[in-house]
Amino acid sequence: MHNVLQTKNLCLRKKYFFFVFLYYFCEKNLMSTHQKLLERFLRFPRDFKWDELATLLRKYGYEQCNKGKTSGSRVEFENPESNISLNLHKPHPHNILKPYQLKDTLDFLHKIGAILESI
Repeated sequence: MHNVLQTKNLCLRKKYFFFVFLYYFCEKNLMSTHQKLLERFLRFPRDFKWDELATLLRKYGYEQCNKGKTSGSRVEFENPESNISLNLHKPHPHNILKPYQLKDTLDFLHKIGAILESI
């Protein structure tokens, strides 16, 4: 009887550890696209693209707006529910953001409360 209980207990422990492992594995690997993009942004990569920035800001309700025909490459990200906006120059000829643009965006994300801890 004692061996049967030990075997049952061992099986239950194995199942428990399997489910704990599965939970953490899935939590890490099934992060949302937004979370992965935000983590990538926070690493300040040298190849962060304009489209990635637009996707990231869209999650917070900000849309890309050109201010008329004479705005050139100047773009404003604005949210109708907020009076805070981000103005950037769209990089050209390449689509990769400059380090100062990443820094400005980081400051903006702090300002709107999207990122709470400081780096």
